[in-house]
Amino acid sequence: MTVHDLKCWPGFFRAIEEGRKNHEVRRNDRNFRVGDALRLMEYEPPAAEGHAPGYSGREIYGRVTYLVDLAEIGVPGFVSMEFKRI
Repeated sequence: MTVHDLKCWPGFFRAIEEGRKNHEVRRNDRNFRVGDALRLMEYEPPAAEGHAPGYSGREIYGRVTYLVDLAEIGVPGFVSMEFKRI
């Protein structure tokens, strides 16, 4: 099992916190696998108006429960991961 540290923009972070979002679509540059742990760290992007870029310090942890290689549908190099909060 690998732990992946991932930036998560505030809107997506809130949706996960509220239980409305349980998946991530990411470039598969880390060799994601079912069973891996995700540490999603809330991150304010530099382009956000009125906010300084950087991490908020808030984190959500999850475990990948299902993974689809999006090359199967014509999007090579990306995966869609379903996760369960832990």
